[in-house]
Amino acid sequence: MRVAPWFLVSSCMLFPLVVSCSDGSATNGGPSVPAAGAGGQADAGPIDGSDGGTGGTGNTGGTAGTGGSAGSATGGAGGSGGSATGGAGGSAGSATGGAGGSGGTTTTIRVHYPASGHTISLRGSNAPLSWTAGVAFTAGQDDTWTWSTQALQQEIEWKPMLDDSTWARGPNYHITPGATVDVFPHFTQQQGSTEQLFPSFHSDALGNDRIVWVYYPAVYLENSRAVLPVLYMHDGQNLFHGHPGMSGYSWEVDTTLNDAGEHGWCSDGTICNGDGDCTSGRCETLTEVIVVAPEATSARCYEYTPTVDPSEVGTCDGGGGDLYLQMLIDELKPQVDAQLRTRPGRESTGIFSVGGAELRLTAGGPE
Repeated sequence: MRVAPWFLVSSCMLFPLVVSCSDGSATNGGPSVPAAGAGGQADAGPIDGSDGGTGGTGNTGGTAGTGGSAGSATGGAGGSGGSATGGAGGSAGSATGGAGGSGGTTTTIRVHYPASGHTISLRGSNAPLSWTAGVAFTAGQDDTWTWSTQALQQEIEWKPMLDDSTWARGPNYHITPGATVDVFPHFTQQQGSTEQLFPSFHSDALGNDRIVWVYYPAVYLENSRAVLPVLYMHDGQNLFHGHPGMSGYSWEVDTTLNDAGEHGWCSDGTICNGDGDCTSGRCETLTEVIVVAPEATSARCYEYTPTVDPSEVGTCDGGGGDLYLQMLIDELKPQVDAQLRTRPGRESTGIFSVGGAELRLTAGGPE
């Protein structure tokens, strides 16, 4: 059986921010300049939905302005055409007012959070929001809180608040005009946790048993609506704080990811909480992930190496890498996805590279 490629994560990679977005665009009526002699064209209505301007005075009636694209659904009323005095024997022309303009593009933020009797509000860096006053979300089904506007004219930073008093943890979010964004915040939990997910996980492919550890990020513990990507790592007895394992020291994966969930990063690697903390570019957020970590067995070299090296027979007897991948993908992953709130797709599943076995995935997987 050929296993399709999965997302391979090296020691220098973490997941990018994953949000659901759809872009839109706006077309606003702009002002026109009156022509010389003839009645001038009335200005188009401005973006706030007020009436268009009045046509100029000339030999013939002015052309009415069209209504502006509005922050509300209805544009401004068209302006009245200019009334002109005719020449000798002529009659004065008059213009008809323009039609109302179409509504602006809609920007939507959806926050998924079980507030349990609390409220969720919104603050942001630019109009129509501000950092000093909260705007209420509308509560909906399935713990979904929604805010929409047609008044957003530029990309902004924003952040939800619990009861308009407690900020969501982590750096600011971003949204552009016309986008729809779904987020799963947390407000109070600062640390993730680890536990034995399977104290004795049996693999038919490898014919052995092992402990499988899991790290739950803070958002998973607090927000029961959060559904997260999964990163599969190895040598589970070495990964987490307080578990030095066979190496004699811990890799501190849990403490590193706890810190990553509290801050963002600028393009130069500087820690940030908002764009103002960066000398250039945005303050980017790293997606919080579940980490699943099987322990290594006494057959570690065999399981992590896909081929046999005759020069290392007796020292590192390889050749079991494909079976190890089969254990991860066909045996362990289905149980993880059934038991935890995960995103099961390939694009949301990472396998941390420890050697040759995982590199087989980039070539199409084991047969």
